[in-house]
Amino acid sequence: MEFALRQGHAVRQFKSQRLPEGGIGDIGGDGEHLAGLKRTAQDYLNLGSGFSHASLVKQLTSQYGSGFSAADAEFAVSYLHPDWNAQAAEAARGYMNLGTGFSRASLIQQLTSPYGNEFTEAQAEYAASQVGL
Repeated sequence: MEFALRQGHAVRQFKSQRLPEGGIGDIGGDGEHLAGLKRTAQDYLNLGSGFSHASLVKQLTSQYGSGFSAADAEFAVSYLHPDWNAQAAEAARGYMNLGTGFSRASLIQQLTSPYGNEFTEAQAEYAASQVGL
């Protein structure tokens, strides 16, 4: 199997054939694994806590999370192509709901921190604006 990006979309090569455009659920033996991987990644995104690309990949690959391989996690995240700005805004709302009084700068720092969510600076700035900071 091979992982590549073509025209901005994830394409996974499987037994020398391109992944069907319609989905990953019907590809023989690995189809169930890939469908489960996609479903797991989407379930994390649906939690409403706001995942960045980096934090979702970490969650999918963590031995304490789902334990998928890094290549499979990258594939699933690219396949789903989430709205990272919306995810950052969800994370920002969660932090603001804690009631700890974040400033714009401290919220952006938390959202971009490797110990926090690992959003990009642009995503964190967008999120801070979305929560009124």
